[in-house]
Amino acid sequence: MLVLVTGDASSGKSEYAESLAMKLSEKRIYAATMKNDGKESRERIERHRRMRAGKGFVTMECPERLKEKAAVILETEPDYFEGASILLEDVPNLLANEMFGNKPCGDPLQDILFLSQRSAHLVIVTGNLFTGGYGYDSMTMDYLRKLAGLNRSIAAKADEVWEVVCGIPERWKGKGI
Repeated sequence: MLVLVTGDASSGKSEYAESLAMKLSEKRIYAATMKNDGKESRERIERHRRMRAGKGFVTMECPERLKEKAAVILETEPDYFEGASILLEDVPNLLANEMFGNKPCGDPLQDILFLSQRSAHLVIVTGNLFTGGYGYDSMTMDYLRKLAGLNRSIAAKADEVWEVVCGIPERWKGKGI
């Protein structure tokens, strides 16, 4: 099952996605995409670790090249993802890391589909970054266009699509978990 959860910053989307991942399987993997490169990111990473504490998640650090990271794990542990519920947190970070990192860009959609095909369930968190206006430079606008396209592509393939507003989840696609 492929599930997409979206929402604005601090909307409760991460907590909701985590609850879905926990319902879907007792084997839980947290695919973390945030780079630990400053005070703000460290604080956010620590907050998310506290949220997951004691809930049975194994963390897989994958700020970029998700498919490559997963393939390496599968080489040594072929059953690593089998039956697992993977929580991928989050698409905006993954895309930004791929677009603005030091190495050439990978293909986040193909990376996500690779992970989806190797796990029982993939719950993906993305963000609504499109309400801030359009007075951005061309590089930022390119990122926003690519993120919008990536979100649409994931939603089209997803079994379920949820939006969280003020902590309230609203289902846009699927029958509900």
